[in-house]
Amino acid sequence: MTYCTTCGHQIALGQFCHQCGAPIAEPVTEPIAEPPLVAPVGGGAASTAVREPATAGLTSAAPTAPITPLPTGPLPPAARYPLYATEHASPATTEQTAERAAVPPTPTTASTPRGRRRAWWIGGVAALVVTGAGAVGAVRLVGGQEGPSPLGAAAGSVREGSEDAAGGDSPAPTEDLTPLVTTVQVPGTAPDSADARTGEPVTFGSQNLTDGDESTAWRVAGDASGSSLVIDLGREVELREVGLVNGYAKSYPGYDGYRANRRVSAVRWTFDDGSSVVQRLDEDRSMQAIGIDTVRTERVVLEILRTAAPGGRNFTAISELRLGGADG
Repeated sequence: MTYCTTCGHQIALGQFCHQCGAPIAEPVTEPIAEPPLVAPVGGGAASTAVREPATAGLTSAAPTAPITPLPTGPLPPAARYPLYATEHASPATTEQTAERAAVPPTPTTASTPRGRRRAWWIGGVAALVVTGAGAVGAVRLVGGQEGPSPLGAAAGSVREGSEDAAGGDSPAPTEDLTPLVTTVQVPGTAPDSADARTGEPVTFGSQNLTDGDESTAWRVAGDASGSSLVIDLGREVELREVGLVNGYAKSYPGYDGYRANRRVSAVRWTFDDGSSVVQRLDEDRSMQAIGIDTVRTERVVLEILRTAAPGGRNFTAISELRLGGADG
């Protein structure tokens, strides 16, 4: 086995040391002269005397290169591959090399270019989400704010503002147009009754829908779902709001007309231009009004879509109508 004369590393093959890259000197060996056998003169027995080799005319062999003794102590680290003659060995110890090989450094997400790009991308998406949520909240606060109707609509109803005729930003004032109603055509009328307290007669004609008194009502026997009322304003108006009291709102100790009779839970309002709007109503005996897109109309058709089950008196009742907008 051959060892490097510079660093002492064991060498198997090659002309350079795998560890330090130094060239390897070729070992020179001196030939050993064997004494020739000399035959005896005259065929006698061979002489047993040793004959000295002749040295005349021979040149001395080249001097042998000095051999460095093997190093003592721990073995040098194993060779790294690929290794070139011009590359110098690392001064790191065997323990440090093994530690680095066993635990390679793991770059953090933020310290690498790809990690920085990923962190930037995640941050950008988060910022967009927060901005979008803020914008939606602002729209809800500005455009979806609920408030009481100028005609006394129940809390929770939605009213849309409209611009005035001059094109300004402020909404035009809304008038109560209910007193303009000339007639209301109804699908039927329930028989008259009597007040249990006073004994006075109680009527349920269509005039009760626009008299401004919520203790009176138009009433018809049974479930009026699918029936329609035709409201005539007498002239074309600009309509912006519609509503009704969806049951018999009269009550006194021992009698609750709203719970005893059917309540209207959904209606459709239709106007002269063919447009319509559906209104869903709550179990609330007060006026329930909604804002609509401004429409010019002379007649309004009110279709009863659904009623709630009665509490003992199978009649459908509406105490009052409300129409709002501008006359003319």
